[in-house]
Amino acid sequence: MSRRIALIVGVSQYESHTKLGNLAAPVNDAQQVYDVLSEYGGFDMLYPLPLADGKVGSSGKVLAQALRDKLREVLNPQAGEEVELAVFYFSGHGVSHHGMASYLSATDDPLAVPLSFLIELAENSTVKNLCVWLDCCHSGEVLKFKPSEKKSFCLVAASTADGEALAKNGQSLLTEILCEALTPDQDRPEIRVMEFVDYLEAHRKNLPQQVLFRGNSAFTLTQYHGEVSMASPYPPDHPPYKGLLTFTQADREFFFGRDGMIQQLLDKLSTSRFVPLLGASGSGKSSLVLAGLLPKLPESDWQVLVMRPTAQPLQNLRDTLVRGFPDAQVGTLASGADLQREVLRLVTAGKRLLLVIDQFEEVFTECRDDTARAAFFACLLEALDGDNPLHLVLTLRADFLGHCTEQAYSGLGQRLQHHALLLVAPTAGELREAITRPLALVGMRCEQVLEDELVDQTLHAKGSLPLLQYVLEKLWQSARQERSRELTLAMYQQLGGQHGGGLRGVLNEKADAFYQQLEPQQQRLMEWLMVELTQVGDGQDDTRRTVTLQELHNRQPQYTEELDALLAQLVTQERLLTQDHDDHGQATITVAHEALIRDWQRLQGWLASNHEIKSWRLRLEDSITAWKNKVSGSLLREKRLAEAQQIIDRNPNSLLIGQDEKAFITASQNEERQRKKAKAQLIALIMVLLCIGIFITTWQWRETEQQRQEANRQTKVALVGKLTSQSASAMRLPSVINGYTAQGLLLATQALSLDKVSPIAWAALSDGLQTSEHLRKVFNGHEKPVTAVAFSPDSKYVISGSEDKTLRLWDIASGQPVGKPWHGHEDKVLTTAFSPNGKYVVSGSEDKTVRLWDVASGQPIGKPWHGHQDRVISVAFSLDGKYVVSGSADNTLRRWEVTTGQTLGDPMRGQKSENVGSAEAFSPDGKYMVSRSEDHPTQLRESISGQAIGEVWDRDTYWVSSVAFSPNGKYVLTGTAGLTANYTLQLRKVVSGETIGEPLIGHKGSILDVAFNPDGKYVISASGDKTLRLWEVASGHSIGEPWYGHESRVRVAEFSPDGKYVISGGEDNTLRLWEVASRQAFSEVWRGHKGNVESVVFSPDGKYVVSGSLDSTLRLWDAVNGHPIGKPWHWHKEIVSAVAFSPDGKFVVSGGWDKTLCLWNVSNGQPIGNPWIGHQNRVNSVAFSSDGKRVISGSSDNTLRLWDAAVGQMIGEPWYGHEGSVEAVAFSPDGKRVISGSVDNTLRLWDARSGQAIGEPWRGHQKGVSSVAFSPDGRLVISETGNTLQLWDVETGQIIGEPWLGHEESVSSVAFSPDGKYVISGSWDKTLRLWDTATGQTIGEPWRGHENQVNNVAFSPDGKYVISGAGGNIFEPVDNSLRLWDADPESWAKKACSIVNRNFSLAEWQRFIGDALPYQKTCPDLPAPGEEGWVEPYAGG
Repeated sequence: MSRRIALIVGVSQYESHTKLGNLAAPVNDAQQVYDVLSEYGGFDMLYPLPLADGKVGSSGKVLAQALRDKLREVLNPQAGEEVELAVFYFSGHGVSHHGMASYLSATDDPLAVPLSFLIELAENSTVKNLCVWLDCCHSGEVLKFKPSEKKSFCLVAASTADGEALAKNGQSLLTEILCEALTPDQDRPEIRVMEFVDYLEAHRKNLPQQVLFRGNSAFTLTQYHGEVSMASPYPPDHPPYKGLLTFTQADREFFFGRDGMIQQLLDKLSTSRFVPLLGASGSGKSSLVLAGLLPKLPESDWQVLVMRPTAQPLQNLRDTLVRGFPDAQVGTLASGADLQREVLRLVTAGKRLLLVIDQFEEVFTECRDDTARAAFFACLLEALDGDNPLHLVLTLRADFLGHCTEQAYSGLGQRLQHHALLLVAPTAGELREAITRPLALVGMRCEQVLEDELVDQTLHAKGSLPLLQYVLEKLWQSARQERSRELTLAMYQQLGGQHGGGLRGVLNEKADAFYQQLEPQQQRLMEWLMVELTQVGDGQDDTRRTVTLQELHNRQPQYTEELDALLAQLVTQERLLTQDHDDHGQATITVAHEALIRDWQRLQGWLASNHEIKSWRLRLEDSITAWKNKVSGSLLREKRLAEAQQIIDRNPNSLLIGQDEKAFITASQNEERQRKKAKAQLIALIMVLLCIGIFITTWQWRETEQQRQEANRQTKVALVGKLTSQSASAMRLPSVINGYTAQGLLLATQALSLDKVSPIAWAALSDGLQTSEHLRKVFNGHEKPVTAVAFSPDSKYVISGSEDKTLRLWDIASGQPVGKPWHGHEDKVLTTAFSPNGKYVVSGSEDKTVRLWDVASGQPIGKPWHGHQDRVISVAFSLDGKYVVSGSADNTLRRWEVTTGQTLGDPMRGQKSENVGSAEAFSPDGKYMVSRSEDHPTQLRESISGQAIGEVWDRDTYWVSSVAFSPNGKYVLTGTAGLTANYTLQLRKVVSGETIGEPLIGHKGSILDVAFNPDGKYVISASGDKTLRLWEVASGHSIGEPWYGHESRVRVAEFSPDGKYVISGGEDNTLRLWEVASRQAFSEVWRGHKGNVESVVFSPDGKYVVSGSLDSTLRLWDAVNGHPIGKPWHWHKEIVSAVAFSPDGKFVVSGGWDKTLCLWNVSNGQPIGNPWIGHQNRVNSVAFSSDGKRVISGSSDNTLRLWDAAVGQMIGEPWYGHEGSVEAVAFSPDGKRVISGSVDNTLRLWDARSGQAIGEPWRGHQKGVSSVAFSPDGRLVISETGNTLQLWDVETGQIIGEPWLGHEESVSSVAFSPDGKYVISGSWDKTLRLWDTATGQTIGEPWRGHENQVNNVAFSPDGKYVISGAGGNIFEPVDNSLRLWDADPESWAKKACSIVNRNFSLAEWQRFIGDALPYQKTCPDLPAPGEEGWVEPYAGG
């Protein structure tokens, strides 16, 4: 049930720390509003604050948290709770903070409710109608509220954003008028928003303050409950609505809701002589012009003529002039000059002539003569260009605009595009006016809930405006019958009948009710009549068609009397049709409104079933006319003739097909027979010659096409080769000439986009991503070097400062800037920091100032903080966020109050500051600083006294270039620059200054920035050599390789608060996000086993993975998230060495060193039955047949065994043939054969039914075979031995090509991709390798990630992933993991684009690709040059 609720707040008392004085008026104000709404508002719930026995409490105390909580409760009701109206009234202090934002003040907090917060609550509120009334200072900001179309609102503010609200004698001036406006009486029985706003408008001029208000609808606020006299200027029986008819000038008093559009028409007409009004069918174009525009034109200035084009538009134009000037002789109109002459002659001097051409689309639907149509257009437009008083307004359905532009038509299309006024749908407020104001004129009203329902349905139903008028007419008639003065929802619900109510339901009910009471013959006649009166759209909506009564009689002469009787009912009683006369006095019949065509379901069915006949007959009209006039070539031929005969055959009794059509088709058939006879003889000769020509042409085309395709293929191969080579150079040898990481990844991605299956493109992209394993995202946006970076406390955002004098906020996840650059500093930004709550940012600059910023808006808060005498090099917030400490090169620390921007106390400076140089860094507690200047070397000093601690850190050959204190303040780290490539880092104790350990060596350029991670265990350094390095503090060792990516010197680097990421900024104008942990670009680690993972396999649907382990268990894994499902599967007593899924995915078979196989139920992880016993030694390999009925196993007892999967019994005898342990087995895809591999260095092919070996052993390996696999088509086998792989031909048992070389140690497992184009292998060298089956070449670098030997690998069913299991000897790190690898190059490309975060610039494209390929987006989802969001990348060295 819909509810009405209100929150009424009056705050009079304020605590002393708020520095706000107490007020007398608010409690009185709130009580007065409470009383009015309680008596007249019909509210379900009134919430007063403060609360006291159901009224506003006299204490005047309202706490900030209570106010915010209640606001949320009222404006954001719970899901499913429907609130019709919510009102929020506030009286109390309002304050402006630094002139930037306004707040409502509570007893304990002057900044209790930001108006921006209130606006956001209101904009996102699900409340249907919303009122916010603020009687406080600085409240005007609330009018920034941006409503949605579905939400009605009423806003009142007692002052502007920088103004004051006033009170007198304990009563606020605004609230006094507000309550008067809300109080109804007999003369104003119902106060709606419009009446409320009108009252405020009339009385605000009496106030000494500037009151602001805004409302957009007519919902009810209060109502009078006594007897009401409803005086009206029209009697109750005067129809207030037009139904389906068009409003005319005579109806102008009842035409409402279009004031805005009427004014637009008047404005257009005042500046242009040509005003085309475009709108959808049913949008009210005709009514707007006739009842809205024309009554506004003074008769003393205008003479008005109205016409419709009809079939002969020029003749009708002349007839219209004759009607308009009956006492004058009107000449012939053949051109614009003729029309101009007549206008100048006929129109009274000093007056203007307005020609209204209504339903201008008729010039296309009624006029079939292109020449006559073009002449009509030329006449009008030429006359408009002349010096005469003619003005032209036309109404045109918007879907006919294309017709006007199909031909030149004397420039009609261009004029329409330049001058057209689009008739937009009415707003909710305008609809309410159209509903309620006509009723008021006849002393009636509309129930609020009905009004809401009608507005809602009209807003969300295309073309429903005429239906609304029709329904309102029916509702008025119902009210008259019930002798009621109110239209109600109950009346509305009764109108729709079986059609379900609603606007369209009402129209359907009326038309259907009339149709169903007719006799069958009358129903057939009505169907024919309605179809005849509809113009088939052929691509556009169907329209109404005006037809003379004589034409209807001629069509059905046998039904003349029945037709006239039917028309009398449809026109006079039902008003579904209208009758008029044309210019020749002929009676005409027209559908009352196109809404009937569009929305009557039965008529839609008739039109659909007769559409073929109507369209065909329309196309036939001109041909029949030409045939009757004996025009040669007018008869139908071939397809058109066949179509015509089929239509007649399918519709033999249709009233729409007359004698003219049938006779025309018979004549066409006779001519067609004669033509076919002559044509057959000619065709025979032509076919012989044509066959010869086709053969020669086809052969030549095929040759040319093959040559073209081969040339294109070679060009593409060459370009892919070029791009991958360039990518490799950029990734391995980054430089200005070769490019850098960004270009390398883009080049590899572009190569893949050219050839999705190119192995070298795969390799380039794979290698590029592995090379940039730490790099996660590039942030592009600054125009000059980045000089400062800082993470937000939640690590979701980064703030950066630059030499371009701006700060930018970045979203970590997307790498995109949040909003526009932050402007405010006048020189380089050198330092920045987030507040502890993440809401504010502080920055320091070369301009010697500190600035505070609001993160949400990106705007500076207040003015710059002045005080420092030199550049500001460090800033930091206090832990409670109330203060900021800044350090400057002027050798001072300053403490600032955040709320005021004022310094607290004197600056902290050295007693001999003139001798210590400038401060470069301060310890976390502010006790120590590092100072440096041109005249004084770098040294540690006490901040307060400036006293030097220890010796100077600079040397003759190098100097300190960067400094960072450890988080605990006990250590300081320095980075150096020098003249002799002495680029080192040195850790020192703060108090003693003594060095700790040896210098950290590795960079090849000046160290420009250093930073500790949050726990102080690691350090990141940024260097002029364009790299970053990660160091372990305890050991002093560099961790891994340098981090490459920046294209110029790296100026700054900072750890995220959680220590997982590093953000860096460089002179290449970019920021780069790095992940501290070395994460393999393609894989995710799954952990759960306590021993080596010996075997892995995907389920057939790819949703699961099962693994077997040295810990004697199997585990089932979710392939999507990598989490183990349930507990480990226990049964085997020793190592689980082999696992396999059944083809239906319901079962798993495993083999172990305990000499048994076990069948498992996947759904519960339980073994099925007893172990399968038979082998005499450990089981090394298992596999299901393709039908899932059999299992093959291989064992160290030198045999294979075939098992019945249903019962777990061995089928037949063991298969003997190998002379050593059988390490690997596999079924062929068709299940007819088995391949096995053994430590006897051979493979053997077996007949799966007989268990007999096929042919001799396959020899060629020099070592034992531990893994085999069939290709998906069963033609090939891949095997491994030692550190090589070998491909075999199944039919011959012969080796194909040379061994595949690449692994550095023994290969343990091989598998084909589902399409057979690729092979994956795992090795004891801890890597996986991807191979091209066709060439036997590796694709890219090895896949690294496992910390020990890889034991088993498998492809997912879709080929997009690979699973691997690892473990190994005790001398290597423990692994015992599975890894899921991304094997999909399309996914690799998306990762590369995500990292680079941009496309090629035009200059880069020309440099690397040139004219070999037109520019295209390498990364489709990112902007290209010229598009919104594009940032030109760094182009320097």
